[in-house]
Amino acid sequence: IDAASSGDTITVAPGTYNEDITIDLDLTLESTGGAEVTKLTGTGGAPVVTIGDCNVTVQGFDIDDIPVADGVYIATITAGNVVTIQDSIIACNTDQGIDVGSVYGTLNILNNLISQNTHEGIYIDLVDEGGSVVIKGNVIGAWQDADYDFNGNSSYGIYIYQVHNGSTVTIAGTTEAEANLISENSSDGIYVDELYYDSTLTIEGNIIGAFAYDHFTFGGNGN
Repeated sequence: IDAASSGDTITVAPGTYNEDITIDLDLTLESTGGAEVTKLTGTGGAPVVTIGDCNVTVQGFDIDDIPVADGVYIATITAGNVVTIQDSIIACNTDQGIDVGSVYGTLNILNNLISQNTHEGIYIDLVDEGGSVVIKGNVIGAWQDADYDFNGNSSYGIYIYQVHNGSTVTIAGTTEAEANLISENSSDGIYVDELYYDSTLTIEGNIIGAFAYDHFTFGGNGN
């Protein structure tokens, strides 16, 4: 990353990488083998992945930090910038799974497994001045299959504090593959504190609460 130029794509081979990374230029960081075999394990001194105010895509990683920090931290996304977190496992972090300050640009959270984080699975403080957030196709909370056995997040599944000034938040799926599965979080599955009248919040097509998958059964959220 330190040697990259703005607009580059960095491909990462399978393996376990014991480091915290900071992306502070326009960049795509993607694994060649997917999240199941490409793990970023943080040191605990900082979030595992810190994203600056740039156009960034992070795709196909297991972002796992047992010590004290967020999985992914984004302070600000200004107008015109797009950040996408996709096809990743963000679990067992001792703060938020994804922690976002202010969104004035675009934030996409797509097709991730976000589980067993000590606080919220996804926390967004502010979406303002026409900012856009899209959350689709994620498992946010408990999940179990032949490969994984995760509990829910220990607070809210998704917590958004403020949506202001013509901004849009979409937590939705128009197909089964795009639906968010939100279960067994210790507090609400989705909580939006302030939605101003000139902004738009869409919540549809999700499974929120108890459901069954294959021969596994998942319980409801705490509230």
